[in-house]
Amino acid sequence: MPRYDVEILQPTALLPEVGDARATFERIWDGIPKNRPRRLWHFLPELGLFVKGRAARWNLSRANYMRSRRILTERVALAGLAACGLPVPEVVAVGAEWRAGISTRSWLVLRLLEKVVDLESYLLDGVDAPGSPRRQAVFVAVGRLVAQLHAAHAYHRDLSNRNVLLRLDGPAPRLHLIDCPRALLFPWGPTEPGLRRGDLYRIARSCRRDGASLEEVEALLVAAEAPDRPRILAAIDRSLDSGERRPFRTQVWMVTGR
Repeated sequence: MPRYDVEILQPTALLPEVGDARATFERIWDGIPKNRPRRLWHFLPELGLFVKGRAARWNLSRANYMRSRRILTERVALAGLAACGLPVPEVVAVGAEWRAGISTRSWLVLRLLEKVVDLESYLLDGVDAPGSPRRQAVFVAVGRLVAQLHAAHAYHRDLSNRNVLLRLDGPAPRLHLIDCPRALLFPWGPTEPGLRRGDLYRIARSCRRDGASLEEVEALLVAAEAPDRPRILAAIDRSLDSGERRPFRTQVWMVTGR
């Protein structure tokens, strides 16, 4: 028999009160369009909410086990990042279906971030011209966000420009981190240089790939307080020239720093 765990942190029009866990779980699950086999999401702008879902195949492989837990690990990561003062979406509720110790289905209800655009779309759509003051401010702000992340001994581990949201309607860019199921936090531990190099490489490479100039990427890395910036830029050039996301030499450098 499956077991259902539902935690509602903030009652809303979608989740007015905690009732039967199974009925609540199924009601949210049924409201998510099933247009993808295992990775599902649904925007509810009229309610100011965003719902993410995960479904896993019924098998005991390690990959499937890790995939089935992505929603649950993201809920923990978001709580930890928020406690460190980092700008992440607010968790409203979480639900999981368990079978034989494996979460076969799960969902996460988040507070919807409004008037935002992801950094990838910002660059590809040419929202601001290269070299414009606001575009320069965006790269500096992204670098400072990465520095804040690492100062908290936290590591996103999937820090591409798709996972940084911008809000540009104020005097300065406002940023948010999203999609954090792989994030790791070591609030009382030493800095993890390999994880730090990975975050810096991913965000800088994705920006350079999507049209950021060398000067803009350097400004991001300076604001991020990145050590050994020439090595990061050289690794990005090797990757873009070869067409490989992470060439073997780059993987060695990310792990060893050599």
